[in-house]
Order: sequence, then C-alpha cells, then structure tokens
Amino acid sequence: MDVAENDTDAVRRLRRTMRDLLALSTLSGAWAGLEPEDIAKRLAKILSSTLDLDLVYIRLLQPKSSGFTEAICSKHRPDADRCISETWDWLASLLTDAASIPVAIVPDPFGSGTLRMTLNRSGLEEHDVLITGSQRADFPTEEDRLLLELAANQMAVVSQRRRAEQALQQSEERFHGFANAAPAMLWVTEPDGFCSFLSHGWYEFTGQGEDGGLGFGWLNAVHPEDRETASKHFLLANERNEAFSIEYRLWRADGVYRWIIDAGRPRFSPEGQFLGYAGNLLDITDRKQVEKDLQESREHLRAIFESVGDGLYVMGPDFRCTYMNPAGAAMLGYQAQELVGRHLHDTIHHTRPDGRHYAVSECPIALAARKSVPARVDDDVFWRKDGSTLSVTYSVAPIMVDGRPAGAVVTYRDVTERKQSEEEMAALLGMEKCRAALLARVANASQSMNVEWSVDSIVRILTEEACSMLGAHQAVTSVTISENWTQAIRAVSLSDKYAGYHTYSEKMDGSGIYMEVCRTNRPMRMTQQELEAHPAWKGFGKHAKDHPPMRGWLAVPLIGHGGKNLGLVQLTDKAQGEFTEEDEAILVQLAAIASAGIENAYLYEQVREQDRRKDEFLATLAHELRNPLAPVRNGLAVLKLAPSMEATVRTREIMERQVEHMVRLIDDLLDVSRITSGKIQLKKERVEVRTVLDAALELSRPLIEENQHRLFISSPKESLLLDADPTRMAQVVSNLLNNAAKYTSKGGRIELSAERDGSEVIIRVRDNGAGLTSEALPEVFELFSQVGKTLDRSQGGLGIGLALVKRLVEMHNGSIAAESQGLGQGSTFVVRFPLAATQIIKRQVAGASDSCSLSVPRRILVVDDNVDGAETLAMLLMLSGHTVETVHTGPDALKAAQTFQPNVMFLDIGLPGLSGYEVAQQLRSDSNMKGLILVALTGWGSEDDRRRALIAGFNYHLTKPVEIEKLQSLLSEIDSL
Repeated sequence: MDVAENDTDAVRRLRRTMRDLLALSTLSGAWAGLEPEDIAKRLAKILSSTLDLDLVYIRLLQPKSSGFTEAICSKHRPDADRCISETWDWLASLLTDAASIPVAIVPDPFGSGTLRMTLNRSGLEEHDVLITGSQRADFPTEEDRLLLELAANQMAVVSQRRRAEQALQQSEERFHGFANAAPAMLWVTEPDGFCSFLSHGWYEFTGQGEDGGLGFGWLNAVHPEDRETASKHFLLANERNEAFSIEYRLWRADGVYRWIIDAGRPRFSPEGQFLGYAGNLLDITDRKQVEKDLQESREHLRAIFESVGDGLYVMGPDFRCTYMNPAGAAMLGYQAQELVGRHLHDTIHHTRPDGRHYAVSECPIALAARKSVPARVDDDVFWRKDGSTLSVTYSVAPIMVDGRPAGAVVTYRDVTERKQSEEEMAALLGMEKCRAALLARVANASQSMNVEWSVDSIVRILTEEACSMLGAHQAVTSVTISENWTQAIRAVSLSDKYAGYHTYSEKMDGSGIYMEVCRTNRPMRMTQQELEAHPAWKGFGKHAKDHPPMRGWLAVPLIGHGGKNLGLVQLTDKAQGEFTEEDEAILVQLAAIASAGIENAYLYEQVREQDRRKDEFLATLAHELRNPLAPVRNGLAVLKLAPSMEATVRTREIMERQVEHMVRLIDDLLDVSRITSGKIQLKKERVEVRTVLDAALELSRPLIEENQHRLFISSPKESLLLDADPTRMAQVVSNLLNNAAKYTSKGGRIELSAERDGSEVIIRVRDNGAGLTSEALPEVFELFSQVGKTLDRSQGGLGIGLALVKRLVEMHNGSIAAESQGLGQGSTFVVRFPLAATQIIKRQVAGASDSCSLSVPRRILVVDDNVDGAETLAMLLMLSGHTVETVHTGPDALKAAQTFQPNVMFLDIGLPGLSGYEVAQQLRSDSNMKGLILVALTGWGSEDDRRRALIAGFNYHLTKPVEIEKLQSLLSEIDSL
C-alpha cells in the first residue's frame, strides 16, 4: 500500500511537472510584444506560485547593453519589488557564491530563516540571470531544476525576441531616417518588383505625391523616351535576381529632366530566398556633363598628341603603356596599338647607349612612375622594333592621383639629326677656326689692295693671296680689254709644282669657258671631269702641250660698277680635294675687294689722264689764241702806218681771217659745253646727204687748198635723205675734213665718200697723213685728247673737235669709229647715220652767206663796259649809215636813252652800276620808250640766258663776238617790222 501510494504520488508529480513544462514552453508565444520589465515581473510571479518558491530574482539585459531590467518576488514581502535596491549587496554576494556552488544557503533578506538558493543563466545570453530560493530542504529537486532551466530558456527566448524586435524596429527607424536624410534617392522593392519604399529624396526630386512612386508609379517620372528601356532592364534583372545599373532621364520638380544612375542589388534571406532589391538613384547630370567635357578634352588632347611631331606615351605604375601617339610609335617602327598594354621598359628601354643592361630600378622613367620624381634626360637611346637604336632626349612628368603616384607621361624627341649635327658642328668648329684665320687674311689682303693705286699691284696681291689662302697650285688673274671679253693676263701665281711653266704666256682671246664667266658675271666651280664635259670648254688647242695641266677649276668674275665685267680670277689644282662652296665664297669676296680697287685704280688713272689733258688743253688753248692775236695786233699797227688803201685792205682781210679762226675756237668750246650739259637743241629736218657734203666742203675747202691737199670726192648716185640738223651735220663732216687737213702733210691725199648700207648712210673721211697708234684709237674721241703730239703743232687744235663730232653723231642716233694701221699709215673715220623714212627734201643746207644790203638808217645806242668793243661796234654801225652813240655804265644808259631817244639799243648784260636786265626793266616801264628795240649783247649764250633776257624785256639776243652778217641780218629783220 505504501508502495502504491508512492507510485501514485510520483505519477501525480510527473503530471504536474509535465503540465508546468507545457505551460512554461508557451510563455514565449504568449509574452510576444511585452517589454523586458513586464516579462521579468510575470515570470517571477509564475515561478514563485508554480514551484512554491520563497524568493525569485530575475535580471534581463536591456537592448544596446544600456543596463539591466530587474524583478524580485518574495513570499514574505509583497512589496519586495519596490525595495530591490536594499538587496543589491546581498544579491552581489549571492551571485558570487552561486556561481561557484550548485546550491547556496543564505539568510532570507525579507524573512526569518535561511533559503536554499540556486542560479540559472540563459543559454542564449549569459547576462540574463534567474535566481530562485526556497526553505524546502530538498530544493531544488530534479523537477525544480528542469522547470527552472526551461523557465530561464523561455525567459531568454522572449527577452531576446523582444530585443530583436526592438533592434529591428530601431534598425528600420534608422534606415528610414538615414534613407530620408541621404542625398541620394533610396528605394526598396519586393520579390515581384513592386516598389515598397521610396525615400524623401525621391519625392523632393520628382515632386510626386506621397506614395505616388510606389509599386511601378516611379516609371511615370522617367523620360518617355527612356521609360520602356528602364522598365525592361529592371524587370529582366528582377527575373534573374542579379544586380543592375541603368542610366536614364528623370523628371525633376522644376520642370527639367536630369540624367540619373539607378543601381540596385538583390536582397536574400539567410536561407538564400530572394527578397527583392535595395537601391539608390544619383543625379549624374553634372557628372555626365563633366564626362562629356572630359571626353572632349581627351579628344582634344588626343588630337594634340597625335598631331605633334614628338613622341609621347602614358604609362601606369606597372610601366605598361596606356597610350602612345602615332608619331612616337612611328619613330620606333611600331603601330601605336602594338605598344599599348606592353611593358615599355622591357620593350624599348632595356639597354643603355653603351650596350649595358638597363635595370628598371635605375631608370628615371621608373622613378617618375613609382616615386613621382620628374626627370629630363638629354642623351639616351630607345630601341626600335627592327633592333636599331633611336637617339632621344626625353622628359618624364609623374601622374599623381589622390596624392599617390599613378604613372607617368613621357615625351621624347628623335635627336639623331641633332647628334649628327653636333658631331658635324664639332668638326666644323675646327673649320671655323680656319675660316676665321682665312677671314683675317682676307681683311689683310683687303687692306693691302686698298692702299694700292696700280691695277698690276692689285691683281698681283689678289692672285697670290687667293692661291695661298685656298691652297691652289695655280692662280691667274686677267682683265677684260674688249667688248667681246678678250682677256689680258696681268698676274700669275704658280707653286713649285709648276715651276717649269713660268714662261707660258699665250693670250686668251675671250672665247670658250672664260667668256662664259665674263659674259654672265657668275662664278663657275667644277671638277676636272665637269670642266672637260662643259660645252664651252675648248681645251688649249695647239698650246695644250705647253699649258700647265689643270685639275678642277674655280673662276670668279671681277665685276665693276653697274655690272661691268673687269676680268676674272681663276684657280686650279687644289692641294687637298676639290674646290668647295666655301672656297668660292672667299674668292668672291676677294674678287669684290679687288674689283673695287681696280675700278678705283682705273678712275685714278683717268683722273690723272684728264688732268694731263687739261694741262695740255690750257697750254694749247693759250697757243691757239695767241696765234690769231699776233696778226690782229700787227694788223692794227699796219693800219696806223699803212701808206696805201691796198695795204689797208690786205691787212683787214688778214685780221678778219684770224678773228674768224678765234670765233670758231670759241664756238667749238661753247658747243662742247652745251652738248655736255644737254642744253643744245637740234633743229632736225629732211636733208639730202649730198647737200650736207657740199656744205661741209665749202666750209673746209680753204684749209684744204691752203695745204695743197688732193681731194677726192665720191658722192652717192642716188638721193639719200636724213632726218637731221643740216647745220650740225655739215659741222660734223667739216670737222672731220679739217682734222684730216691738219694731220696730213702738204700735197697729201684726202678722200670723202658717202654710200648706202642697208638702212644706213656711211660717210668716210680717209687720209694718208700721220695715222694713229692702236693705243690712241680708243682715246681719239675723248675730250681734250691730242693726236700727233710729236708732229708740227702749227695746225693742231684744242682736242675738242673729234669729241664734239662724236657727241653730235650720237645725238643723231648715229655712230663713229676711227681706223688706222699705225703711225704714218693715215686714218679713216667712218660715220653711220640712219636713213630717213621717206625721200622728201624740205630744204637744203645754206651755202655761202648771202650779201646783206644796208638797212634803213636808225638812231642806235651801244652800251658796253668794254670800251673797245663798244667803239668798234659803233664804227661798223656808222659805216652802215646809222647814227650811233656809246656809253659804258647802266645809269649812263638810262640818261642817254632820255636825251638821245634811240630807235635801237645794243645793251650789254654785265654793266657797272645797273645790270643790263635792270636797265631793260626800267626802260620798259617808261612810257616814252615804247617803240625802243632792245638787243641783248652778251658773252652768255645758253637757252636760260636767252629766256631770262626775253623776260627782262629784250627783243633780241646776240652772243659776242657778233659777226657782221648776223648784225646786218638782225637790222634787216628790224626794218621789216
């Protein structure tokens, strides 16, 4: 029975335990949503009543570990919960003891007696504590332990769930707060793609109403052109449960569409179940614009990089090429794409210029790429694709990203030509020193030539210096002596190599290749082969065996003022190599200096010759003037003593003849002066050649007959006409005839002929007189030139006749030349004139002067400060039947005009007191002198003098001395008024 009762109690206890276990296991579900404090209090009461415990203490950890929630329940004190702080020391001691032993026996803090205390911790959270106590001696039984452990676990489950719920709630709150505060627009979708959350940023950006974008409403804010693409992209990613990123235009509340990037990542449960997406949207309009600008900038830079001629490449910190411009790739023999991605140090920069291996750690480019050290290298080599080297100079600029090295930009230039130039420059430096020495020698030679006044001295210096400076074995300088560039050698310089040829002296005739240099006035520089192949090369003909051999040739013309060729200097057989351009330049410079010196020497010789001729002219002029003056002076004495009219007449004829000779001398001088100054005026008309010859013969016949010359005339059979000044033409032929008569001995032969030669007329004057030397021929037409100076000078002239002839011929577009076989062989003067276009003769040259009848008697006043001149003119006028008075000053002329009342006044210009111009002006202003004829009588006979006289009021102008025929002609003209 006792056993049965025991069994019954055991079953009953087991049932009660199972009931309690079941009740406790449901607590976690029943207490869902309770706060930790309520959970602790309720569990304490349930355990206290269910297990009949005297004391229950529960401690739960607060969320975020911010503290503990405590609850205490005592059978002996109902308000134990309010005085829990009184038990903290007791609890602290109990927690220490209970942690080390299964059951602690301690005093009851709220009652008498002792309690058996046990401690249970949560298996999930060790900070959660359950302390229970009972006065029962068997506490805790196995059933008690089972129930307490279950209660502790349920407490922990409920507590942890609550904390998780709170954490989740807080997390959601934080997420929402973060999402709404974030600058980006955040969103969340569900597995079906339905949008379940949009942050405030979305609504602020798009202006959609609350929840307007949820579901698929967000597509309404997408640009119509992008909407379908955006929807398909999202749904395809949602179907595949994969991350996506898409760019499209999104409506902004201010009415514009902005570019955004929409990126989403899939959400999965711990079990791998797809939960939807979480994503964000960012406004990338500015970024897109920056990207566009950046792309344009890149394209711009790329265009620049690809247009520059220098090489340029960009490399990363791993030395791999990211960009190579075409010019740089071409330098290396690659296509640009062949080098992109390659390790460039190993490809193009692996070996030093001297052939040693180039470690990448020692390379300045590597230092720039890895350590941001810029560098410039002026002498290095890169290796081409074909294995050859490229001499370069390069600069390296490091690339920095966020303050860290990120690569480098390398620019390089092909300096192969520069290095070659440097090497050439080094070679030229030595040559430059030699050139400087040469220039110094050129300067010295220039000084030497500048102080010389002799052509021979100048060409000798030129020849010797050119030969020495340019290292030639032969040098020859010649001067041009004719219009066909015939040369006369004036200086030769030969080295010892050609010592045996010093006697060679053949003359150059101006033909062949020498003529080309002189004709073109351009230097010529050739090798021997080029020289012999030149079409103008004629060799040396029959003189070849005697001529020094040549090896190469350098010839430079001597050029004077106005491009006139003066000659040439030639060099051959250079000691070292061929003649160079530099040699030519130096010789050109020497030739230019010599040309100036030669011209100066010629001018000096001409000045000296002109000075000599001037002295001779003055002496001759004095002689020629004294000759006629002597008979004039003697004639005056004879007139005083002459016993008969016959002696008087003869003396007068002699005096007239000598005065005429003096007048001709003076007229020739005046003609030369007028022609030289360009003041002579030709009065051209149509005239027959035969008439010109007749007029000239009439002028020259007295001199020819006086010397008993035999004159032979050959007139043209046909009528030949000229457009010429008949008086000047007769003067030309007469001067030539007079010249022949002067220099031909008595009884000599003179020939005058005229003939047609095509469109020209040739007039020849030939004699068998004194003749001319070859040296005198070019000078015979020079002013003041005297020929036959060693002959009898009784018939000599002033040296102006032929100069006057030449200038008159040239004024008629003609030409004149002198010919002679030498002294004693006679001379021939050949004049050529162009024929007139038609054969119409307008007038003939006047022959002998017509006699002039006496004019109507008049009252004439002669005014001249030369008393003799005034008296002789007055005598002539009185002999013609005129009433004449003379005065000799300007004021006396005005007085005599008032008292004498002349009809005609011969008035000198250079008068004392008042000039002839002033006298004429005052007379013209006097109303009483209206009919007065004023004739200027002066030694000044230029056109300007005539014009000035007319302006002053003169009616006529006569030049002293006045021939009686002109005087009578003038008076006759006045009579006809």
